[in-house]
Amino acid sequence: MTAGETRTESEQELVTTIASKVANAGATGWARLCLEAVVLGREAHYDLGVTTADGAVASVDPGVAFHRDVKQLRELMYREGVGTWFTMILTLDKSGSADVQFDYDGEPRVGFELAAGAFRLDAERFPREPEHTPAWLRTKLGS
Repeated sequence: MTAGETRTESEQELVTTIASKVANAGATGWARLCLEAVVLGREAHYDLGVTTADGAVASVDPGVAFHRDVKQLRELMYREGVGTWFTMILTLDKSGSADVQFDYDGEPRVGFELAAGAFRLDAERFPREPEHTPAWLRTKLGS
């Protein structure tokens, strides 16, 4: 995963807001939460993994309370000519610590085929220079 970091106070505030909403979406008794968010074009896929204090792991429906915040964060993190991230992984633990990673270059993995139009729409909205366009994305775009 190619990691990116938040650069501005606005970006960090959105991460904090998303983390708070994810914590509220977690099942009771959680010790660790891991949200994987994949956003591409108009499509968004969220997976929330919950680890309980006894080590049991489950996947729960995270809802969409943070959807607008995730999309806004992605827009804020766009770098002209470089693009924005496709996947965000946010990990929280009960002690209050949070870790967030952003993947700007890896092909999004969601367990199903994303619509080709989503890649085109995303490339139009968040254009990248050729040197910042991964080979997998060039293939999807037919260029």
